[in-house]
Amino acid sequence: MKPRSAFSEAKPRSAKGNVRLREQLANEKVDELLSMGDEASFIESISILGIKHGEPRFEAALAAWRESQRRP
Repeated sequence: MKPRSAFSEAKPRSAKGNVRLREQLANEKVDELLSMGDEASFIESISILGIKHGEPRFEAALAAWRESQRRP
């Protein structure tokens, strides 16, 4: 993840700014997860996030990860 300055972390934000920050953090986390080269590590990481084996979200996440690994 990209380091943020103390000013960036502490500055007041509007409701829209808070939404943008959450989206940015979520996108960074997704990019980090999709860049993992090992399926076992990916599965462990998403289970830490609360996505358990057998859930539709788990199957969708695993399918997205596998698709990202096929691309050059």
